[in-house]
Amino acid sequence: MIYLGGYSSQAGQGLGVAALPEDVLAVGSTAGSPDDPTFLAVGPGGRTLYVAHELVDGLVSAFAVGDGGKLRLLGSQASGGARPIHVSVHPSGRYLLCANWGSGSIAVLPIDADGTLGATAQVVEHPKPYAHMVVSDPAGRWVLAVHYGVGSVFTYHLDLESEPVTAAAPDASASRCGASAPGLPSRGSGRLCGQRGRFDGHGMPVGRRLRPRGARSNRAHRAG
Repeated sequence: MIYLGGYSSQAGQGLGVAALPEDVLAVGSTAGSPDDPTFLAVGPGGRTLYVAHELVDGLVSAFAVGDGGKLRLLGSQASGGARPIHVSVHPSGRYLLCANWGSGSIAVLPIDADGTLGATAQVVEHPKPYAHMVVSDPAGRWVLAVHYGVGSVFTYHLDLESEPVTAAAPDASASRCGASAPGLPSRGSGRLCGQRGRFDGHGMPVGRRLRPRGARSNRAHRAG
């Protein structure tokens, strides 16, 4: 099954459910959805679809994937900023990460056991718009946030062992919250601090290789 987003506020079809019979893409149905479902991410096991709605008052939604790929809206939450452009599911399956293009912020939303989204738990604001993308490495230890407006990639460490979850800079001595990454106090649980800079071909900051706990080499996982 193939899911297609679109700008429903501009006469687009919205959230489409399609297939490839005889190698021809065919939209079989559309799902009831808030306007402008423009970026989609599938949750663990393919049971849930998460959607960014590129609206001034940003929204993200969760859809249950049923038999034959049919979608059922589970609910929506504020994205923590304006015009969310990208979402990704953390490898743990416990959090949705969101980049808000219009406001420049990145946000963390908890995912409940049934796939529904909780209210935004954490937001990091930036002085400029155009946050473009936020993804995790395959092991889920590092989160990379691409910010077109600032012209940098921010890297964060997400600690899932603490309750509530916390996120911190890979090297706290080199990066203070609100210094190299202008993070503001979080909303709700957690605290997000970060570091920015140029990155090498392995997704690591140039001149600052970070060794994950228990690793046998200095090469971290490539961001997927």
